[in-house]
Amino acid sequence: MCLPGWTIFEGTCFRRVDTEIKGEQLGTLCESLKKSASHKAIGATILKVETNRFLLDKFVRTGTGKSTYWIGLIFSGENQDWSWVDGSTVDYANWMTGHPKKGYYCARMSKDDGKWESLPCNKRTNPYICQYLPSGMLTSIFFCFNAKYFIDLFIFISIY
Repeated sequence: MCLPGWTIFEGTCFRRVDTEIKGEQLGTLCESLKKSASHKAIGATILKVETNRFLLDKFVRTGTGKSTYWIGLIFSGENQDWSWVDGSTVDYANWMTGHPKKGYYCARMSKDDGKWESLPCNKRTNPYICQYLPSGMLTSIFFCFNAKYFIDLFIFISIY
C-alpha cells in the first residue's frame, strides 16, 4: 500500500509534484515528501515502456505544470554514462531525437509524447515525479551458483 497522495504501479509508489524546481533539487525534494523514515523517496525510475506510458498518462499529461517533468535519470561523470538515481542501468531509453546532449546531466519527460530530453540540472525549473518502494516489498534478490548443477535462489524480503 502507498502512503496517501501516492499511486502504486507494479509494486512502486509514484507521486507527481507540480511545484517547479531545478533538476539538481530532485533528490532532496523527493526525500522530503516521505512521511515515514522507512520510506526513501527518489526521482522516478523508468525501466520499461509500460512504466513510461503509465507516468505519461497518469501524471505528466494530467499535470498542471509545464509541459515537461523531471525524472530520476542523471548523467554520472564518474561512469561517463546515464543511469537512474536508484543505481539501475538504462536498458530502456526513450530519448527525443538529438538527445541526450553532451554537457547536460539531468532528464525530463515531455507531456506531448513521453520522450526524454537532457538539460542542465541547474538552469531550468520543472515539476517532477518521485517514487518509493512500499514496506514489505521485495527489495533484494541474491542468486548463488553452486557448481554447474543447480542454482539456489535466496529471496530476502525487507520488513520495515
